[in-house]
Amino acid sequence: MLHTLLPANTTSVTQLRDPLERILSAYEFSVEVAARFEGAAPNDTMHDNRTLTTEVWPWSSLVPMVQHDIAKRKEEVKRGMSRSGSRPPDHPYGNKHVMSLEDFVEHPLAKELLHNGQSYQVLGITSQSYWTFAASLRSCLQQDAALHTKASQIAAAALERFLHVGIFERLDESLSSLAAALRVDMALPPVVDAPPEASHQNASEADNKQPMQSLGRSYRGCVARSRRKNAARRTSALRSLGFHDNSRLTFSAATRARIPPRTLARIRELNQVDAALYAEGQRLLSHRVAEQKERGIFKPLLEKAKLDLATGSAPDARDEL
Repeated sequence: MLHTLLPANTTSVTQLRDPLERILSAYEFSVEVAARFEGAAPNDTMHDNRTLTTEVWPWSSLVPMVQHDIAKRKEEVKRGMSRSGSRPPDHPYGNKHVMSLEDFVEHPLAKELLHNGQSYQVLGITSQSYWTFAASLRSCLQQDAALHTKASQIAAAALERFLHVGIFERLDESLSSLAAALRVDMALPPVVDAPPEASHQNASEADNKQPMQSLGRSYRGCVARSRRKNAARRTSALRSLGFHDNSRLTFSAATRARIPPRTLARIRELNQVDAALYAEGQRLLSHRVAEQKERGIFKPLLEKAKLDLATGSAPDARDEL
């Protein structure tokens, strides 16, 4: 549907994520950002010209929701009206201090903005849609499970029109496939358009410049830095909640393993359209990678150590994954 609004020569790419992982991540991120802005209206923290997370859809709605809930629960604790929570006090996904994952999953905003959100974006029927009928269509899909199959078929057909469909859980492979589709060699430095005055630069100045990193090396360094930065930011934000009983929230693979199976099953139930889309995305990526390999244009990203040798670069500890 969305392609009908775009020029015929428009090239589109997208990346899909496992629907269950996507919802869990959305919950954790909403809590993290709400903690970061605790005690202040999100827009009150604006500085410089940067765009805040709370100004970006859908976090502009989800974060204030969680932020308000945290403030309300803190007030209840002060008044001795604390809710016990459905999980033990130290459980990060269900305790008296923060909206539980179960409540988050069932919240009207989550149903409107998150569940099956990948399919809604591919179809162009999110709450930000150009079409006025989008809200009614989403409502029908949420209320009538019989429509899930049809919606999945339409969304899957829409994926075929994308030049590239990546999978978050197959990030390196997805990037290599995208590079092949765009005829980009990740072993080479990026091509940057130089300003007109650069053409007059003398040879000695050019010789003194440090060689540019390859796209592949730059990518790995960017991923490593982003992971470290995000991990530090999350730890700091969750610590700032400052619960009166000195408990702390921690989101990790270990704590995720303690989420009740019924909650995970409910998330899957609410994201059946996205699950079908994700399966189709997996199939499509595998098929296109196989085609690219057969044509000899798919080049896997070199491992970090091999990449350093291939580019003649010394290893940089800051770029380790």
